[in-house]
Amino acid sequence: MRSVKWTTLTTVGNVLLQLGQMIVLAHLLSPEEFGLMAMVLVVIRILTPLMQAGFSQAIIQDQTVDQDQLSTLYWLNLLLGLGTFGLLALLAPKIGLFFQEEGLTSLLRWSGVAFLILPLGLQYQALFAKKLQFDRLATIQLSGHLAEFALSVVAALKGAGVYALIIGFLGRVTINSILSIGLGYRLHRPGWVLQIGRVRSLVRFGAFEAANQMANLVSAQVDKLIIGRLLGAELLGLYSIAWELIILPIARINPVITRVAFPVYARLQNDPVTLNRYYTQSVSVLMLFNIPVLLGIGLVAEEFLYLFYGPQWVAAGTTLSILAVTGIAKAMGNPGGGILLARGRSDLGFYWNVVWTLALSGLLWAFLSFWPTIEAAAMAQLTGAYTIAWIWHYLVQTVGKLDYGALLRKTGKWLVLSLPMVVGVWLVGKGVEGVAWRFALKVCTGILLYAGSLWLFGRQEVTHLWQMIKQTK
Repeated sequence: MRSVKWTTLTTVGNVLLQLGQMIVLAHLLSPEEFGLMAMVLVVIRILTPLMQAGFSQAIIQDQTVDQDQLSTLYWLNLLLGLGTFGLLALLAPKIGLFFQEEGLTSLLRWSGVAFLILPLGLQYQALFAKKLQFDRLATIQLSGHLAEFALSVVAALKGAGVYALIIGFLGRVTINSILSIGLGYRLHRPGWVLQIGRVRSLVRFGAFEAANQMANLVSAQVDKLIIGRLLGAELLGLYSIAWELIILPIARINPVITRVAFPVYARLQNDPVTLNRYYTQSVSVLMLFNIPVLLGIGLVAEEFLYLFYGPQWVAAGTTLSILAVTGIAKAMGNPGGGILLARGRSDLGFYWNVVWTLALSGLLWAFLSFWPTIEAAAMAQLTGAYTIAWIWHYLVQTVGKLDYGALLRKTGKWLVLSLPMVVGVWLVGKGVEGVAWRFALKVCTGILLYAGSLWLFGRQEVTHLWQMIKQTK
């Protein structure tokens, strides 16, 4: 129970820290500087699977991995990190030319230092997940975000510009690696072992997972690639702030369940009945929180940006509202990857991500060709999320032998219970003068109406889901 409480508290802390960091830096840096950092992160995120090589997922999935195999994978990870760092250093000038930003080369090379630091702690984080020690993972993440917040804000105040974001990023990965080693050294001390033959099956599994992750990340970043190329750094900065606000609750709420879920799925891979029940409950918990949070963000988008980010960011308001609706579909599909991994079908995830990347790229190019705005990019995301993305759910249902009818009924229930909140917030916002008063009234109305709906019509199920969360210690 302590583990669950601590993980929940640190998750809330991480959300508040990241939100606070974005708000403070939005007043110190320009949309163009945020756009440059978005370009950097696109490249870093796409290359990260080359360094990770799917070894963490292979370690969690294989229930028989021994100390010599762990040592071999550890050294291989370090070598891959060095290779990825070198690759980025070589590609940086060409990437700068693609985005038509000369200063991007230096930013990319400095950011690439992360590939030398990250492999030092990755294996320990995988072992924490395998042993369900999520309180340690939560502590590491919280500490890393504290370091990033402090370093980036101080650097921005000193006039570092976009480099403030680079400094914060490198500070976070450094603290994460140091704490991972310190907390995990008792679990495993890498020996001077390099037995390639003994890790071939793990490497094979990891290679598919790395390819899957890269395809997934390309699909997740292709909008920034295209916007950065066609619309420039300033508009990309506006879009990236809107996107980060939507991803923030998904990236922080979902892992409370999904980090627990994948190791549990791996253990239940030969028990489809229990696996189906656990997956349905897991997604239900996620949607219980994600639906009202995302809808709420969409309903107060312009007021939120004006009050907390400043007038220069209000131009992203409509984009933020559109992406909020997109986020609901992404939140529902997010846990499905754990099912494919637990079943040893990371190859399907890879093929799907290739298809999704091509489809989303086509949608983005089509929308932006006729309507070259960030709102058009958000509409392309929305269109894909509620049409093509259902292929993903079909794969997850088929491979996991899941009862999607029950899952849709539970998700539909949270949507219906959110409707009074949506209508109420929309109505109270009309005719209210003053941005601050309108924002406060909308937020209070939304909280009260959703809480009231849950109390009247969902109290028993919420209690049951909370009991399930407490059991995942």
